[in-house]
Amino acid sequence: MSSFLLRCLCGPLLRGDGEDDLYSILEVSRDASGSEIRRRYLQKSLRMHPDKLAQRGETVTKEHRESFQQLQMAYETLRDPEKRKTYDRVGSLGLKLAEDPMGAHQELFTNFLRADTSARCRVLM
Repeated sequence: MSSFLLRCLCGPLLRGDGEDDLYSILEVSRDASGSEIRRRYLQKSLRMHPDKLAQRGETVTKEHRESFQQLQMAYETLRDPEKRKTYDRVGSLGLKLAEDPMGAHQELFTNFLRADTSARCRVLM
């Protein structure tokens, strides 16, 4: 199936309500170069890394660890040109489906239930 059809038919299912934009996590524009993405990741990782926080005397929480994991995931996706292209086309869930089709079925089902009737009909037809 072409990426255009995938976007049109399944778009409402692939984009979750609470989906974080990977570009905003790294605080770069959508047309940022690979070197700009890398530079920004290094800057943010030095500030957000749980070990660095502990060295500065801060208490490391679960939220700190989750934020750093999101930062790493954003960088891993956007630094790879193929993953970045897929993410730009179909979002995070579409990327998960491309990498592991059986791994994202619960999120797909949840998004299907949240989608409006016309979006559900387009998918089912």
